[in-house]
Amino acid sequence: MSATMSPDQRRAYDGILAWSIDKGSDEDATLAGYAGCGKTFTLAQVAQEWRRRGVRVAWVAPTGKAALVLRDTLARYGVDAEVSTIHRAFLHPVKDDEGKLRWRQKVDADVPDVVVVDEASMLTEDVWLLVKARAAGAKFLYVGDHFQLPAIGRSAGVMAHPTWKLETIHRQEEESPILRFASLVRTDSIGAALSYAMSLGGEPESSAPLVCLRGGQMHAKGSEAAVRWTYGDGDGMIIVGTNRQRVHINRLARRVLRASGRDDVMPEAGDVMMVLMNSPKHGVVNGELVRVDRFRDFDPGHVCVVSYARTPLALVDETDKAVLDNYRDQIIEDDRMAMRLRAAGTPPGWDDCKKRDDLIMTYGWALTCHKSQGSQARRVLVDHDRIIGKTDEEQRRWLYTAATRAQACLRLVRGLRAW
Repeated sequence: MSATMSPDQRRAYDGILAWSIDKGSDEDATLAGYAGCGKTFTLAQVAQEWRRRGVRVAWVAPTGKAALVLRDTLARYGVDAEVSTIHRAFLHPVKDDEGKLRWRQKVDADVPDVVVVDEASMLTEDVWLLVKARAAGAKFLYVGDHFQLPAIGRSAGVMAHPTWKLETIHRQEEESPILRFASLVRTDSIGAALSYAMSLGGEPESSAPLVCLRGGQMHAKGSEAAVRWTYGDGDGMIIVGTNRQRVHINRLARRVLRASGRDDVMPEAGDVMMVLMNSPKHGVVNGELVRVDRFRDFDPGHVCVVSYARTPLALVDETDKAVLDNYRDQIIEDDRMAMRLRAAGTPPGWDDCKKRDDLIMTYGWALTCHKSQGSQARRVLVDHDRIIGKTDEEQRRWLYTAATRAQACLRLVRGLRAW
């Protein structure tokens, strides 16, 4: 261990090492930490010692984007780790008695000494139980931010009682206006955090790390400018409160960001798409983001791809890009889409698409806060006009989670408009 660690990081480091080599205990453990407290830095120090001791480790995360973020962050600290999604590491698709594809344990998957699960607050109970059964004998270390939103659906609840907590924001991180804002949301109030952000001033389209626009609902031109700024360097994310607003802002993004300037639902190269349901057949999981690599036509006499809301579905490859196949047969409903291979002339239906495990996706320029978890971007635009949550704590968790998606620049606005 060559790097200097804070006292709470050192306690976690010593505790994780002792836990991982203790042959007399098979209990799981949890490392929790707020944004800026050095969770991955601490893990990197542990990983270097694990390598020296010959400890076999599997690094996994719930989504492909979260896996890439963990891999890149570990690499910055000198750890070359292979990181994959939980599904790719331990699960594979099989057909049940009704012919529907389900995730099942891989019978030939290696069982390591330790499984490190990053972004563990996103872990659902069904996936957790499958992986635990497959990797029986391994110790599980769950890592995550214990103030982020919990998983959608039935959460595995692994972050409820952390074994070790990192709650001291480091000096170099504390100087970040984004993390200062997030800390105020967590420890004080949303009002105090917004007042701090507005006190910094700054122009919305500048390179300032944190800008909060004053005033009420945005006008159309301001909304267009905010979207352009978000994706100005190609690495952006827009977070909104409701699915209804997400649909409208994705339409605005298509009009503003596409070279063609068209906002119709048919996709174009460069469009950002988000997977809406786990798909064992295609090897992708709910929440993964892909970018359209190219858009091409096929002879519909060969196979037919059923579209949802006039949008054909994507075939996702290992490079995190998608090839979209456009066919004539379409289903029109809301802003979703589904892909399937079938014989020409077979009448399509949405329920049938789900039963056949067709790939279901939507546009991903704008996301709800829950769907943004596990992802990060250099520029993040958050519309805080409708903060989701029934209680003050739930609302603070929503805004904290949204703000901590930003790596370099965060913009806070109210009332993005698509018309």
